[in-house]
Amino acid sequence: MGTDLNFSTSFHPQTDGQTERVNALFELYLRHYVSANQKDWAKLLDVAQFSYNMQRSEAMGKSPFELVTGHQPLTSNALAASYEGNSPAAYKSLKEWHEQADLARTSLNKARRVSSQRPSYGETRTKSVQIHPVILVSFLKPYHEDLEDPNRGVSKPAPTAVVTSFDREVSKILSDRTVSRRGVPTHKEYLVKWKNLPGTEASWEAEDTLWQFRDKIKEYHEAGTTRTSQV
Repeated sequence: MGTDLNFSTSFHPQTDGQTERVNALFELYLRHYVSANQKDWAKLLDVAQFSYNMQRSEAMGKSPFELVTGHQPLTSNALAASYEGNSPAAYKSLKEWHEQADLARTSLNKARRVSSQRPSYGETRTKSVQIHPVILVSFLKPYHEDLEDPNRGVSKPAPTAVVTSFDREVSKILSDRTVSRRGVPTHKEYLVKWKNLPGTEASWEAEDTLWQFRDKIKEYHEAGTTRTSQV
């Protein structure tokens, strides 16, 4: 009949999107009537698949059964409605099939509506939906250099740390102190007199921000006029 067996790549649903969509639909459908302990889902697959194969596609107007066999199968629904035998057990079995099929069909239609209303990957709004930062390789596109502006594609690494720089020069270091406060790591500060500014404009600066003026800190300590305080 021209049927081929095609194998798909594991963990890569794009290789068989139709099957993956059916599996996702079954999963959504089974959630509606699986038991509370969720251990009976395997027993429900037969009736789920049977109900799915009987549903007529809106695109094709035919069910999978009709496409494969040319007609809809004789279901237990019709048998349960017209059964006139003498076996109560057979009638009970057909009646249970009838109830399960109706429930399956209702859940499947609900699952179809939910699936059709769900936005695609490209339609999601990241303002309201949290998307995992990992993407599929198939979403990547080849890079094409901008011939008019070659530097446009040059990436610059971000600085490893925030660096503080001053637009003034240090005249000299007047004093130092060790700062130790609750919730703040212990660190050292220097009282800096800035060049061309009066002594009243001197300010306390953290040691790690004075990396440009390490020579001034060295002169301060070598002068032997260190005045250390604890804060």
